[in-house]
Amino acid sequence: MQFKATTQGYTFVQEEGETIKAYDTVGDISLQVPVFISPEKVTSQKDFEVEISYILMDHLSVES
Repeated sequence: MQFKATTQGYTFVQEEGETIKAYDTVGDISLQVPVFISPEKVTSQKDFEVEISYILMDHLSVES
């Protein structure tokens, strides 16, 4: 696994050579289907975190 993060009830993963996938869980994702698949690929942890922010703001509903 290249990058992984959990925040606001979602788990975000980018496997080597793939794009970012968001799962609606903070637990085991092995049997889960992604709720969002980004067209973006990132190459650094910082870029991964920035993309997660964009995904949360633009594509996934975030309750305050």
